[in-house]
Amino acid sequence: MKEILSKKHRVQFSIMTLFLERKCVSLKEMEEFFGISEVTLLSYIQELEEITGFYQLQRKKNLFFLVKTHRTNYSAICSYFYRESLPFKFIETVFLHPFIKTEEIIKKMNISKSTLNRMKKHLQSPLNEHGLTISDSPFHFEGDFHSVCAFIVCYMYEKYDFLNEFIKTEENLLLDHLTEPFLKLPQIEGIQDEQRLRVWIWSIIKLSKHYPEYFHEQKNKEYKFSGFLISDPRFEAVFSVKFHGYCYSTLSKLYAYLEKHQLSDADTRKKQAVSEFVSAVYAYFGEKSKFENDQLIDTVFLLHRGRNYILNNEKERFVIEFFQRNGCFSQEASHVIEVCLKNLKNTINNRYLYFEILYILLTHEKRLIDILIKRQEKKKVAVLYTYDKEHSHMVARRLGEIFAHYLEFTVVEVIDPFSIEDMLKRYDFCITNLSTIHHPNCIITDIFPNDGDIEYLDQLFRKSIRQPFIEELKRAIKNE
Repeated sequence: MKEILSKKHRVQFSIMTLFLERKCVSLKEMEEFFGISEVTLLSYIQELEEITGFYQLQRKKNLFFLVKTHRTNYSAICSYFYRESLPFKFIETVFLHPFIKTEEIIKKMNISKSTLNRMKKHLQSPLNEHGLTISDSPFHFEGDFHSVCAFIVCYMYEKYDFLNEFIKTEENLLLDHLTEPFLKLPQIEGIQDEQRLRVWIWSIIKLSKHYPEYFHEQKNKEYKFSGFLISDPRFEAVFSVKFHGYCYSTLSKLYAYLEKHQLSDADTRKKQAVSEFVSAVYAYFGEKSKFENDQLIDTVFLLHRGRNYILNNEKERFVIEFFQRNGCFSQEASHVIEVCLKNLKNTINNRYLYFEILYILLTHEKRLIDILIKRQEKKKVAVLYTYDKEHSHMVARRLGEIFAHYLEFTVVEVIDPFSIEDMLKRYDFCITNLSTIHHPNCIITDIFPNDGDIEYLDQLFRKSIRQPFIEELKRAIKNE
């Protein structure tokens, strides 16, 4: 949802992330890509370098290079825009202060009334696309409660590194009691599920204050779970809202939903598609057993609803990066994987859920991970040094440890210097200290490959993998 950012921040966000993906970018490329003048572009870059404290570009003539530091990554970039973006500040301020008036929010955000009006007009379209609306003064959220809650959960979970950055100590103490029954459910396992559940419950409570009409509905009495041992006066003192009524009813419904984990017919079909996807991959590679980790997939459908990111599409990047490093399959295997991915994507029919499922499978389903990593066709690398044979074998052994799953290193001995290049045609890459070799994928090193040489070999390998299924994954991101 980069559309929430101002036009300038959208361009700056794209500039910063562009340099994480590419080593260097020319000034002309950036002008054409972003559609802005050189003067504006340079002013945006200068502002980023001055304000962020961690982002630095180096210019050589008309080429720009990112000066990489330990703090320059997607999370740091997204965190910067969450802090600096007025629209995001406005959204969070309204969420935490329901029914706040114009005069109060202007003072709290230190902005003018005209800036507030422009910002609210700017937010109308991107928020409406996701089922959210912010009312006129006094400001509060409107629209489907669950859609708004899903957005808030995603926002808070993505913006902050630690829950205690936005959940107060006294709130956390009550959340300990509220989450205790949920943590006994088999679907909730691991710190990520527990934290997401905590943010979910906290968001329900906080957001309920935006919908005072819900507290008087008769249907609130229909759902009551006896496992919540909460003192209503204490709860109201901490959260400024009564527990019994809408909060009690909504959390009881949530518990019942997770306890029964009864999926809709549509979700059941999607779950079956996940099982078929994994089983098809297993069958092709000769794995006899079938995918039976139903609980893993149930958790995805139960806990990961709606959009799963706002600025930082980290799970999509993880999936793409995994296959770019572990995608060296035969043409036949590549086609099978491509077909399986297409079938899964078409059945899931939801970009965010699709990549959430793939991420979970690639981090939790050990057999699938082992198959995808170990069943690749290794590229062949010739190791050719003009030193003792033992020297070349040591280099080959060391590089073999680094690239164990996708590169095979073979020491090549030079007998006839005039036949070297013909001999190297049998190899995908060559690493050598001979500067006279003209192999298209040859890396010339000193007496021992340094970090730059190793990184270059990795780049050559990744560029050599142009598997259709990887492009299919990329299209799934671009086309939606």
